[in-house]
Amino acid sequence: MLDLTPEQLPIYRMLLRLWQRMRAVAADPAHPGRPRPVFKKAPELPQEAVDPCRLLADREALLARLPTQAVCAEVGTQEGRFADTILRITQPREFHVIDIDLSQLESAAVLAANPAVILHEQDSGDCLTEFPDRYFDWIYIDADHAYPAVRRDADIALRKLKDDGYLVFNDYIFWSHEQMLPYGVVTAVNEICIEHDLAFVYFALHRSMYCDVALRRRCCLGDR
Repeated sequence: MLDLTPEQLPIYRMLLRLWQRMRAVAADPAHPGRPRPVFKKAPELPQEAVDPCRLLADREALLARLPTQAVCAEVGTQEGRFADTILRITQPREFHVIDIDLSQLESAAVLAANPAVILHEQDSGDCLTEFPDRYFDWIYIDADHAYPAVRRDADIALRKLKDDGYLVFNDYIFWSHEQMLPYGVVTAVNEICIEHDLAFVYFALHRSMYCDVALRRRCCLGDR
């Protein structure tokens, strides 16, 4: 159910008509008379890639299941509120907070004062590339959500992750209904899951369905 004000409702109806018109402009060549799909389909996951997955109530519950006293990174932090949560729940030994613009940090002084925290104001892919391979226990990816950027961050992060490490993605969703933008997270995550023989180990719900997923190499699943 939409929670719109009387002033917003006519704007929403106008946008809905434009959306339907946009879809109708280009017919699907494979199915004449049917609108062309708006989103590129993500590859289907094999059942064995999701068999180990555990459903969690939220991403804080996911954090509580990641290694503590770990070497970890948050790729994309914006205001830094979730970085504070990561510190509180996981108490990392070494925590790299990466963002192309750290001017939005609300708790910059607090983070900078923590000896475990290293702040990096840098492009996420460039920054991750500078670390040795197999360096991190886990990496949380929440930077640019366009497909090319997510895929780039994921490919680099996989090289920098220990063999038994966790790769966590925020916003596992096709379309941001808050930003009105397509997200490439689902496609990128499903692709690397298949290509690198990974498995979903945690799926964390969100009240607006901006869910989190945690992946791990299938060869290490017995170590959970």
